[in-house]
Parts: sequence; structure tokens; C-alpha cells
Amino acid sequence: MVILSATLVPFFHRAKVFTAYEYLERGSTRGPGRWRASLLLSRALSCGVIIAAPAVILSIVLGWNLTLTILGIGLPTVLYTMVAACRR
Repeated sequence: MVILSATLVPFFHRAKVFTAYEYLERGSTRGPGRWRASLLLSRALSCGVIIAAPAVILSIVLGWNLTLTILGIGLPTVLYTMVAACRR
């Protein structure tokens, strides 16, 4: 985080943007930059880790099936995100 703060924050400040998505959108000539950025593999992997880490802990502590625990965390998260996005 310290390295990212030292390198990316000044870069975004000079580019006059607040997020990486905004930066990608500015440079896009073939469609929305946010849509392309959402397809990045690293983003998908980080979301997987965010869901899998607590699921592993819950499955061990409570003795639940890992697959069902991941689904129990992931499905409500996806549904909530979809509902929240539609209300914007």
C-alpha cells in the first residue's frame, strides 16, 4: 500500500482523476473504459479472494461445506450489488 500510495497517487493527481476507472475511461476510444477495466483478471481474482477467505474460516469454525459457504456469501453479495446498481 505504501508503494502504491507513493507511485499511483501522484500519477492520478497529475492526470486529474480520482480512480483508475476514470483514467481508463478518458483514454478509451473504442467503448467505455470502465467496462473494459471490469474485465481485468486481477480484479476478478481479488474479488474471489475477498469471498473465499472468510468462507474458508467459516467452514472450518462452523463445520460447514466450503462450496455452500462460498455460495452463501457470494450470492447475496452479487444480488445486493445488482440491486444497488439498478437503483442508481
